[in-house]
Amino acid sequence: MNRNLRTRLVSICALASMTFLAACSSSDDKGVAGGSSGDAGIVAIKDLDVAGVAQKGPFIKGSTVTVQGMDCKTLKFTDEFFEGTVKSDKGDFTFDDVTLSSTCALFEVTGYYLNEVTGEKSSEKLTLRTLTNLKDRNSVNVNVLTSLEYGRVMNLAAGKETSFADAKKQAEKEVLAAFDIEGVSSKFEDLNIFEKGDDNAALLAVSVMVLANVNDTEISERLEEYSTAIAKNGSLDEGSKAKMVDWATSAAANGTLDSIRKNIESWGYADEVPAFESIISAVKSSSDDSTGSSTGASDSTRDSYLNPKIKYDSIVDSRDGQVYKTVKIGNQLWMAQNLNYADSVKTPSLKGKSWCYKDSSEYCDKYGRLYTWTAAMDSVALATDSLNPRDCGVHADNSYCRLGDDVFQGICPDGWHLPRKEEWEILIAETGDSSSAGKALKATSGWNDFKDESGNGDDVYGFSALPSGRWVAYNKDFFDGGDYAFFWSSYFVGTTSAYGMGLHRTTDEALMGSDNVSGGQAVRCIKGAASISAGTLTDERDGQTYKTLKIGNQIWMAENLNYAYKSSDGLDSSSFCYNDSLEYCEKYGRLYTWAAAVDSLALFSQNCMGCGYESSYSSFNNVVRGVCPDGWHLPTSTEWGTLYESVGEIPSVIQAKGYEKWSNATNIYSFSAIPAGNRYVGNYQSLDVAAAFWSSTEESLGNPVGNVTKNSYAFTVTSDEVNQKSAFYKHYALSVRCVKD
Repeated sequence: MNRNLRTRLVSICALASMTFLAACSSSDDKGVAGGSSGDAGIVAIKDLDVAGVAQKGPFIKGSTVTVQGMDCKTLKFTDEFFEGTVKSDKGDFTFDDVTLSSTCALFEVTGYYLNEVTGEKSSEKLTLRTLTNLKDRNSVNVNVLTSLEYGRVMNLAAGKETSFADAKKQAEKEVLAAFDIEGVSSKFEDLNIFEKGDDNAALLAVSVMVLANVNDTEISERLEEYSTAIAKNGSLDEGSKAKMVDWATSAAANGTLDSIRKNIESWGYADEVPAFESIISAVKSSSDDSTGSSTGASDSTRDSYLNPKIKYDSIVDSRDGQVYKTVKIGNQLWMAQNLNYADSVKTPSLKGKSWCYKDSSEYCDKYGRLYTWTAAMDSVALATDSLNPRDCGVHADNSYCRLGDDVFQGICPDGWHLPRKEEWEILIAETGDSSSAGKALKATSGWNDFKDESGNGDDVYGFSALPSGRWVAYNKDFFDGGDYAFFWSSYFVGTTSAYGMGLHRTTDEALMGSDNVSGGQAVRCIKGAASISAGTLTDERDGQTYKTLKIGNQIWMAENLNYAYKSSDGLDSSSFCYNDSLEYCEKYGRLYTWAAAVDSLALFSQNCMGCGYESSYSSFNNVVRGVCPDGWHLPTSTEWGTLYESVGEIPSVIQAKGYEKWSNATNIYSFSAIPAGNRYVGNYQSLDVAAAFWSSTEESLGNPVGNVTKNSYAFTVTSDEVNQKSAFYKHYALSVRCVKD
């Protein structure tokens, strides 16, 4: 089986530093790669002893710590490199006799850490970094704040008139402002989560807030997201802030902050844990004041029907800033509130085709809007789609909608879509069956808002359906408010009707049925970006034809590559059929070593010539054609990450049907991931159990020494998990999917 999979933060700035560090090596904690800088006669720092602590929570004993020299004026890294380790689980480290040609340096730590929320050692490694000026300094701490300011400092100072000192000062102010924190006067590299004081409380508060609703695997991506946003314009986007505010609200109410304090105290490293709770409360309050009820997330009226026993997440609709609770039910991720999007200027399909019940905004505030089916499908956009135009009832004659079995975003937020009929059926099956699921899906309150009658549900899954009623085109009036909940699907029936899911006040049923597309019903969105079939491609090298599809803005092969290298002797030792049998190649495609996947022999392109098991290439995340057909390329881990964000973390939606271990496969995106297994040192394994697809991105473990990189990332799918960054030795043989240039 595969070795443990690892995910770590890889930012643009970090990758830039890797280029300089790749040639460095040291024999001990005091070594300078290539000899002391003093040998060249230029010494700014000589024999400096420097100490510090590395903290997320604290990094554990044995974590790698490095110091890299940097020119203070140009911000270019030198070849002066020191390596050491964290001494104890408190995160402390020391370097002796540091000698540098300039006073500036980059400190970087990589390792496991103690998680403040769980209180336990993290399951994944993390990398944090600090840029500092060592003039008049012998103490440097590495933490979340120093890491968040890194990219911004580089952007402000590199190649510009802004000095390193001024760039640091500005970046620190902007990072604090991004979290609505004021009054911190200490430099970030002086802060310590185990020491009292308001400045240290700010560090601990930010360290905690970046963990909001993410696990150890996702924290690297969260920090990369925040770092990239701050590096670009010195602030976080509103969506990120809204998620943080929502978490802070919940954490203060459900005892999470108390639990965090107890965890930190139990480690025994702090005489007094700083008052981080007040910082988080202040962030929550200031953001609430600025956001107001327009977001909907903090609106008590809108949230009052949600099940308090359910752990909700949330999303922000970037079009209007509204926040919606979300809930995972089985393998599906649903909005737990009805859509309330109404901008008919941005979305012309809505013009005259959506309403608040009884034309009263108070009903929209709680129950969301009612949409015709053509509005819910965003029919104007469908009719003008340049890739695959459809005529979807936008004309006076209510034209027939020629729709396939694709996934349609409709008026849902980016990354979400109008549910297919099949997805509603899966939800019903997950929460009971057609005769009992209704009670489990209905909210526990809100069904007596219209009339003083019983009818509340159990809402055991947090779906929290409300009796929002409908608008009937024939009567041009509103009906069934307080009695029925109706939700559209994307499935069209005949020339005038579409399917939806309905619930009634007095029954336990959840039923699928059709209604006229001109009528108005509620919309619930489900996680996943829209996919549109894009046809086929023919590989001119051997004439094989592959299905393709569009998911979000990417066009992917919908089948595994089956191209075989043909050497002069007719043999191929770099790609394989499972169990060395051609019948498996015909069904599953071929398995390629990483060197074969990136085309290390340069048969088709030059940009990865000579890449292999212990040979790296410097252009991380650059396009590498590899073994792919002309006009296509081997995906980077970033491109796999885009797919992951589009389809979500639920494996069934991209799994091909018909495999015993994937009995829940729905393949609604038609990606048709096949559990083709893999090959390692002559042994074949995991057939019909797991799929693994190479990326062109190498795994970066700290700072590569001697340009040796033995591992690369792959996109993996198992029965219960999707992982966008699984690390494999390069001499594994995995499947290949190509993405269009």
